[in-house]
Amino acid sequence: MRRVNILGRNLDPSELQKLKALLEQAGCVPNEVFVTDTAGPPDLHCDDEVFVVLLTEPVLAAIETQQEVAAVPNGGRRAICVWPEGAAPTPLPEAITNFSYSIVWWNADRLSSALANDDVICLDQPDGQPMPKPDPDHLECDE
Repeated sequence: MRRVNILGRNLDPSELQKLKALLEQAGCVPNEVFVTDTAGPPDLHCDDEVFVVLLTEPVLAAIETQQEVAAVPNGGRRAICVWPEGAAPTPLPEAITNFSYSIVWWNADRLSSALANDDVICLDQPDGQPMPKPDPDHLECDE
């Protein structure tokens, strides 16, 4: 059983409705989509628990969102972040880049790929182009 949780804190009703419609276009059925304000503990009766985060300005600015995204991988869950439709490139908080399974642009096919749980990791900019590779934490020595 799959459970798709939308982190709804700091989303207005219009944003929430648009995200639900995108999830439906991506293949989610309404009875597997839930809205929550916190990640909470893992659902032990669910074999694929996903949290979807819409990367609006208020969401990105909220330290609580960053804490929730950091807690999502606890229990094998995945955080999938979605750029809002027409969003401009924005620097992402470290918790988003470090703990998100995927970051996708506003595209149902791309979201469907990230939701599929088949080890496809998507890291998109708002326009659908690949995100630049981050600098490594350390540099390899030449021998």
